[in-house]
Amino acid sequence: MEYKTDLRCLVTHPSQPNYAASVAGDYFGMDEDYFVTFPANISTVVDLLDTRAISWGEYQEHLPYAGFAGWNFSNQETEKDDYVRKHNPLIMFESVALNETRALQIKNFTSFYQDLADKKLPQWSFVTPNMVCHLFYRLGARLV
Repeated sequence: MEYKTDLRCLVTHPSQPNYAASVAGDYFGMDEDYFVTFPANISTVVDLLDTRAISWGEYQEHLPYAGFAGWNFSNQETEKDDYVRKHNPLIMFESVALNETRALQIKNFTSFYQDLADKKLPQWSFVTPNMVCHLFYRLGARLV
């Protein structure tokens, strides 16, 4: 087991390009965490899943409501960012964000727990913790 303190993500840095690449197979030259949308003709894993009728969903901690496409959502008590769009890869793609059926598959953790209890978790899931619980900056050193 090796610990590193300067670990870079698999594709690039900062985080948003990596999230985009995780669902689209490319980071499209992004090198910043800015508000970005990709046109509907850019394919994602969702296109493959829908073609094969494979259920899918995203679960984003502290997403205010299913399909939310805003930049962030702050904790109502601390006023710090909890949910951030840059860690929600599918909402960046118009083929998902502008399709109501698809956008509503991007849910918060309350829906995750309900889907789990109801034994209705999708076959493919993407789960993202909030900015407080993600551990990127809390550990000091990261396990590789």
